[in-house]
Amino acid sequence: MSGLTLVEPALERLTFSERITDVKTDQSGDRLFAITNTRLLRIPVSDCERHESCLECVSDRDPLCGWCSVENSCQRQSLCSNSNLTYRWIADDVTECLSVTAISPNSSNINIETNVTISAVNLPELEPTDYYVCMFDTLATNVTAVNMDNSLIRGPVNGTADIQCPVPIDLSPFTQADSRSYSLSLRVATYSADLSDASFLYTVVDCGYNQDCTSCADSSAECGWCLYDNVCTANITRCYMEEWVQPSDGSSLCPRIDSISPDSTLIPALEDTSITLIGTNLPEPTPVYTYTCQLTLMGGITVLTAAWSNVSDTTANISCSVGTDDIPAEVAGS
Repeated sequence: MSGLTLVEPALERLTFSERITDVKTDQSGDRLFAITNTRLLRIPVSDCERHESCLECVSDRDPLCGWCSVENSCQRQSLCSNSNLTYRWIADDVTECLSVTAISPNSSNINIETNVTISAVNLPELEPTDYYVCMFDTLATNVTAVNMDNSLIRGPVNGTADIQCPVPIDLSPFTQADSRSYSLSLRVATYSADLSDASFLYTVVDCGYNQDCTSCADSSAECGWCLYDNVCTANITRCYMEEWVQPSDGSSLCPRIDSISPDSTLIPALEDTSITLIGTNLPEPTPVYTYTCQLTLMGGITVLTAAWSNVSDTTANISCSVGTDDIPAEVAGS
């Protein structure tokens, strides 16, 4: 074959003057060698790797290609490890491809231990020494996936497998938003590739990022505002008497001050004065939580008892009496 030019891959078309004089296969059967009067063309028998999903791979109907589910690639059966196990190498029927039918819940709070249930069909069978893990893309560690009874999952499962993934709680508080999305995926512990048909976004919520009722109640996360504790949380049991503005309410039910009477920002120093705050959705005081007014004068703080009175179902007044004895002498005499 002296004088022939070896071309690989064979991307060029034959010219009008070329003709194929012989065709051979290599010992592995993976390549064809086509000989023309000027060139030797080395041609792959199949091009499985170009397919990126089980559906694409199996639908192509290439008799030499199949989806190697655990390694997450389309390849020949001889290259797929343990291809004899159930759902490990899929070549004929797209209905055998792994699919996730449900995920519950699809979000959780940063401070609450949560198990995500992934309902999957056609889970590939594993070796006796292997098991599934759940991967969170930005975390250095993974967590072991288990059955509902906490046993390791090795497949195959007839019908739907409900896989439990514990969500790590050792996440640092968020600094830019009250929720963060992670790519959560299933993977076999001893393999480096995720199962592409079992990968999805999962949202972790940090309600504590919100410092006021409005931002908390209007958050896209499932956060509620504790009326007495003045904290944003996803757990109502953290709230005193379980009183909160729940996630479905929105900020319209948040406590707020609508007006003040008298409306002057100045109060007389030598006269007793009553100040009334008119507000909406102000919670009723309890033996544990009461209202007070604070005066900051001359760098000091004076705490005054406040009286709460109900005006309507949503409106209440908070009144504070400021006596001459509450005003420092240096202020009253100035």
